[in-house]
Amino acid sequence: MKCPYCHVPMYKGCCLRCGFMENGVIVNREEKEVTDLEKMLGDSYLPLIRNQNKWTLFFLGPLYLCYRNYFWFGFLLESGELLFLYLFLMFLHSTHFLFLNAISLLPFWIFLYFLVVRILGVYTLNSIYFSLLKSKVKKMNAQEKEEKISHIQTKSYLKVVISILLFVLLYILFVIFLRLF
Repeated sequence: MKCPYCHVPMYKGCCLRCGFMENGVIVNREEKEVTDLEKMLGDSYLPLIRNQNKWTLFFLGPLYLCYRNYFWFGFLLESGELLFLYLFLMFLHSTHFLFLNAISLLPFWIFLYFLVVRILGVYTLNSIYFSLLKSKVKKMNAQEKEEKISHIQTKSYLKVVISILLFVLLYILFVIFLRLF
């Protein structure tokens, strides 16, 4: 039998999700206090806790933190990711891993690097984001919490675009600098 409320299979006459029983009684749950993070994030709290935004995390990588209004931290993590890619490629080149005609494998190694780094990011970036939010809430006093928590903007597409443009500008400056020397 399925629960008439949440349509989940019932276990021994009781729905484990909502507490509905076959005799019509609904087992009451204790009301829990809403935390500051739940107030701050609103509807996006549960998907973030359950890590249901995997594709966003995968495609944005560390820029996800820029999207969530931690611009400099996300920008530094993305810079570190690109620096490690450069070091990885230098390692491959210095060990002659790409010998003779294996230069055609270079796109494969870059793809593999990004795949591994982004999969690691999928499972760590939400926890980093929550720790940053918790530290932000701890710094606020009680009066600030009441006023600011419901008004904090937690998403910004503009910061992702700005950080990408900043990376392009830095890349162009880096190439010009290398051409001069």
